Amino acid sequence: MRTMLSCWFVLSFFALTTSAAIVHTSLDRDSITVGERFRLHVSMHVSNSALVIAPEKSGVSGQLSIRAIEKQTNTGSPLDSLLYTIEMIALSPGEVTIPEFEFIIQDESSTDTVHTPELTTRIASLIPEELQDADIQDLKPPQRVGKASRWWFWITIALLLLILVIIARKKAFGKREKIEIIPPPKPPYDEAVEALEVLEKKELVEKGYVREYVFELSEIFKRYISRRYSVNASEFTTEEMRAWIGLSDLGGEEVKSADWFFQTSDPVKFARVIPEIRTIRRFGNELRFFLESTKLQVDDSQNSTVNSKTAKSAP
Repeated sequence: MRTMLSCWFVLSFFALTTSAAIVHTSLDRDSITVGERFRLHVSMHVSNSALVIAPEKSGVSGQLSIRAIEKQTNTGSPLDSLLYTIEMIALSPGEVTIPEFEFIIQDESSTDTVHTPELTTRIASLIPEELQDADIQDLKPPQRVGKASRWWFWITIALLLLILVIIARKKAFGKREKIEIIPPPKPPYDEAVEALEVLEKKELVEKGYVREYVFELSEIFKRYISRRYSVNASEFTTEEMRAWIGLSDLGGEEVKSADWFFQTSDPVKFARVIPEIRTIRRFGNELRFFLESTKLQVDDSQNSTVNSKTAKSAP
C-alpha cells in the first residue's frame, strides 16, 4: 500500500511540473473610453527552470495600440508564478476584440506554446450617444410661464447690498476690483488658423529652423484633430496617429493628406532630415487643406452642421 501511494505521489508531482501552463487573463476595468490606457493581466505558473518568451512590447493591432508589456515573478517551489501586464490604448469607439497573445515556454526537455483567449469589450466614445447625431438648433427666446414672482424684489435688495459692500471695500483698501470675464473657447478651426498665422510670422524656415517649424505644425495638426473629433490625439505616437486616420470616417483626400503629413514629417522631427523647400512648403499646404476640408459650418437655412469641402492647395 505504501509503495502504491509513493508511486501515485511521484506521478502527480511529475505531471504538475511538466504539464502545459494554465493561463488566466483579466482586464483592469469594466469601462474603457477612446484614448484611455487600460491593462490586460496574464498570469501563469511555470517550472523554475523554464524560460518564457513574451510577445512584442509595442505595435498596433487592429483598433488597439500596445504600449508596453511588464513582467512580475513570484518565485516558488516547484513552480514560479508569473504575472504579465499588457498596457493598451483603444484608437476608435465600438466593439473591440483583444487579440490572443502567444507565450513560448522552453524547458530543458520540451518547448510549449500557450495562447491567451480572445476577449471582446466595448470602447465608449468621448461624445455622449445622444449628442453624436444631434444637429445644431436655434435657441428659443425666453418663455414666461406662470404668475410673476416677487423674488426679483429680494434679489434687487441683495444686489444693492452687494454693491454697497463692494464700494465700501474699494474705499477701505483703495483698490479697484475688476471682474474677469472668461471668453468661450474658440472653435477648433479658428484656433488652428490663428496658430498657423502666428507660426508663419516667426519665419522659422527663413531662419533655418526647419525642424522646429515642422514640430509646431505637427502640434497644431494634432490639437485640431483632438478638439474637432474629440479624441486624445496629442498623446498619440506617429504610428497610432496614422492608425487612427485609417480607421476614421475622413474622406479619401483628407486621409491621404493627413497620412502624408505625419509619415513625411517623422524623419524631419526625429532624424533631423532636411527636406527640399517644396516639401517644407507642402507641410503647411497640407495642413491648410485639411483644416478647410474638415471645418464645421452652420447652414442657416437647414440648421445643420456640414463639412465644407474646398479645393486642395498645390504644394
